[in-house]
Amino acid sequence: MDEKLRRALERIARDKTSGASQLARIVCAALRQRLANSPSPRTAELRTAARLLLSAQPEMAPVARLAIECRRAANSAAAFGRFPEVVAAFEARLTTAPTAIAAHFESLLSGHGNIRVAMFSYSGTAIGAVVRARRRIRGVFCAEGRPNFEGRRAARELSLAGLRVTLLTDPAWLDSLGKAAMVVVGADAVTESAFLNKVGTSAAVCSARRLRIPVYVLADSTKFLPSTAARRLLKVRNQAGPISEVWSGAPLRVHIENPYLAWTSWQEGVHWLSEAGIKRATRSRQLSYQVFR
Repeated sequence: MDEKLRRALERIARDKTSGASQLARIVCAALRQRLANSPSPRTAELRTAARLLLSAQPEMAPVARLAIECRRAANSAAAFGRFPEVVAAFEARLTTAPTAIAAHFESLLSGHGNIRVAMFSYSGTAIGAVVRARRRIRGVFCAEGRPNFEGRRAARELSLAGLRVTLLTDPAWLDSLGKAAMVVVGADAVTESAFLNKVGTSAAVCSARRLRIPVYVLADSTKFLPSTAARRLLKVRNQAGPISEVWSGAPLRVHIENPYLAWTSWQEGVHWLSEAGIKRATRSRQLSYQVFR
């Protein structure tokens, strides 16, 4: 396998704080460079790339979709011929979608005065949208995001963009929701019935709904997978961090769990904001939309 491509895949496997879109852009750039060096990679190399992608970040839909395209190209002559075009189109969507999402978010806030926004975990797309709409935002509450503290990264980037940020412990962040006008999160994957984000998002949604505060999930269409494909491809249950992140040297009979991600069901008051605009959940707790390809 091409050494530069392998190193790129190993890099995303080690990354525990970047968002799915950011990592997918790294993969696209590596694939594009590989195709530039040799327009006709061996089918065995494409199969290896697919396997490494699914094991590198097994819970991130854009990475899984790139793995699917690698596998298709390895198994079909027609798909093999289209592979460079498919990678280029996917990379273009990853590049342009955040700007469109930020524009939609800014438009959403046009009817509001200066508001406070609560953000949970780290999402480059969500950060970009909040920064663009900063003239209508007087403050942001960020949860610190134990155990990897990705909330610190979010707080740093927002503050450097001129926003006033309050960083709170995760429980204190939940208690602060009553001061916010909306909750903004990202997602690693989206299906018609749920979205995947940092564990604790469901608790945030429950608290927001109790307070009648809307929740906006900012994620582009590369995050979408039908539920059946998501169950087959995304190995969410395997994504648990080391127990040392929680308590190193815990007593013998203390069982430690450190899950990173969990699914949250779509429900009233929770909306998906993609490059196509806002998609609102129905009473059946599902989204109705055309499958993105």
